[in-house]
Amino acid sequence: MRAIAADDSLVIDFADLCSVPTSAADYVELAQRFQRWGIRDIPLLNEVPPDQAMRLVNVIDVLYDAACELTVVAQAPLHVLVQDVRGVPDISRLASRLCELSQRAPDMVR
Repeated sequence: MRAIAADDSLVIDFADLCSVPTSAADYVELAQRFQRWGIRDIPLLNEVPPDQAMRLVNVIDVLYDAACELTVVAQAPLHVLVQDVRGVPDISRLASRLCELSQRAPDMVR
């Protein structure tokens, strides 16, 4: 996994985080180590395999529950990012949680 880690911060590309087989337990372990997260280069989720989109759902769930700080850099605004995603039953929860994170701290989700 290619990432930039310093102190309690982790910055990682979507592909490096979500294109490799990982479980929610892996994300929990990382969330315990890193309080501040940056996920970069998130593509339109309807253009990636469903397992990669599901991993993003899982990692956002873990970060949300752990109250981690999050900065997201994506190819499109949130409503476009999750539009027409097939095969990922929890995609609406992802959108909701990212929206909620952005309302809590507007500078945390971009």
